[in-house]
Amino acid sequence: MPVCDAKLQRLRERVRSAGSAVVGLSGGVDSALLAFVANQELGRRCVAVTAVSPSLASEELRCAEGVAAEIGIRHISIRTDEMDLEDYVSNGLMRCFHCKTELSSKLREVASCLGFREIFIGVNSSDFSDFRPGIDAARREGIAFPLAEAGIAKQEVRQLARFFGISVSERPSNACLSSRIQYGQRIDAHLLSAVEQAESYLRGLGAGTVRVRVHGDIARIETDPSSIHLFLSADSRGKIVARLKQLNFRYIVLDLEGYRSGSMNPGNAAFRNSR
Repeated sequence: MPVCDAKLQRLRERVRSAGSAVVGLSGGVDSALLAFVANQELGRRCVAVTAVSPSLASEELRCAEGVAAEIGIRHISIRTDEMDLEDYVSNGLMRCFHCKTELSSKLREVASCLGFREIFIGVNSSDFSDFRPGIDAARREGIAFPLAEAGIAKQEVRQLARFFGISVSERPSNACLSSRIQYGQRIDAHLLSAVEQAESYLRGLGAGTVRVRVHGDIARIETDPSSIHLFLSADSRGKIVARLKQLNFRYIVLDLEGYRSGSMNPGNAAFRNSR
C-alpha cells in the first residue's frame, strides 16, 4: 500500500460523498488520478470532461482521450470560449481567473444536463504555493478540489498514480499554451499555434520538458538542464533558429537557468525581468 494510504482513503470518502460528479480531465497526472478514483467510487455516476480551445495543445487532448480510455471512465470533450473574452486575450495578471470562470460555467452546464451533483478538478495541495488566480475563480464558482481536500501533494499524486499503474504518472506538468505568453502581450490563436508547433519541434529533438516562452517577438526556450546540451551544437542551433523564425519569432534564445514551472508568474525572475 502507498505511504499516503490514509489520504487516499479520505479522497475516496470525499468522492463517494458526492454521489455523482463531473471531473475535469486535462490529461495530466492530477486529473488522471482524480478521474481514476471517481470512476472506481462512482462508476456511471461520473463523467470526465476535457475543455477544448486554441489554448489546449492537440497533444494534451490526445493524452486526455488516451487516459480516459485507459481508466475506463466516460469521457466527453466540450468547447470553451475564453478566446472571446477581452479580459482573457488582453492577458493581464488575472487571465487564468477569467479562463477558469469560463471553464466552470461550461462544466456546470454539463453537470446540470446530466443531473450530477458536483464538479471536481485536479487541484492538489501543492498548487496553493504558486500564483494561481484560476483556483480562486474555480472556488468562487463552487468547484471542488478533492485532492487538496484530502491533503494530497504533488509528489503523493505521482506516488498514487504509480501505485495504480496510471500511464501518465511521470508525465511532466503542462499548463495551457497561454501561460507561455508574457503578461500584457495580447493572445491570439495564431500565436498559440506557433508556440505549440515550436514546442513540438523541440521535443522532437529529444528534449524532455520544454517550454517556449514568448516576450514580444522573442522566443525564450526553457528545457530541463539535462537536455540543454541538445540545443548547443552548431547543427541544432541552425535548425532551431530556422524553424522558429518560420513561426514568426524574430529572436530565439536559450534560457540557461532551464525549465522552471510558472516562470512567467509574479515572484519569478523571468516575470520581473519582463516588466
